[in-house]
Amino acid sequence: MNIFLNGQKIDTKSQTLKDLLLEQSFDIKCIATAINSDFMPRKAYETKVLEENMHIEVVSPMQRG
Repeated sequence: MNIFLNGQKIDTKSQTLKDLLLEQSFDIKCIATAINSDFMPRKAYETKVLEENMHIEVVSPMQRG
């Protein structure tokens, strides 16, 4: 299936958002995600089913110091 991850088109066999994030080596505890511009709560990662051509944005919070 083709999706857009942070603006890049990728092909994945992942079925859920959690599977995709793990496949792409993201630390799930340290990121925030949006699907088609809608914020996705972390508790929904496991159940959110991916669909063809979804736009997923993954960001890491910035720390000041």
